[in-house]
Amino acid sequence: MRLVVMSGMATDCFIFAVTHVNAGRGTLVMVQYKMMEAATARRNLAWQGRRAEREWAVPIDTRFLDQVDRMSMFDCDLEPDGPYRLNCGAFYFKLVKRNAATNTAGIILSLEHLRQMLDRGGLQGPLGGLRISYGALEGHYLRSDAWIELVRSGYVGSRGATTTHLETLMEEAVTG
Repeated sequence: MRLVVMSGMATDCFIFAVTHVNAGRGTLVMVQYKMMEAATARRNLAWQGRRAEREWAVPIDTRFLDQVDRMSMFDCDLEPDGPYRLNCGAFYFKLVKRNAATNTAGIILSLEHLRQMLDRGGLQGPLGGLRISYGALEGHYLRSDAWIELVRSGYVGSRGATTTHLETLMEEAVTG
């Protein structure tokens, strides 16, 4: 598995931080990192008789939604009859707590999972805004170790013509 770090690499299409290429399995995975900020979770605390708990969340603003839209333009499987994948999408988000150690696990979400939650209204914050939080996900996310093994084994990521297409786009973005 080859790791290509494109820290802050921007193209007209999307911004990505880390790209994992597994040439042996023909997969490519792009990861966009998002910082989680500490917030106080106050919902339902009165009837539970508990103090406010610290919740970690990523606010979803217009810029975030624009990035999701740009990723979605390239999130298609050009070879649906190719090798088996649990998820054939190339785009993922890694949510990490601000000021946490670099080896902190964080949360991994596929673009598909994030879009599903947005479409179903599952990312509504307590004040009406959109945000991704541990509470909203209710444990339904991948941690880094499990995700790395899925990438390494070729169970997630693009395949076939999609991988080739995305590699070409990345190469063009780097070389101009």
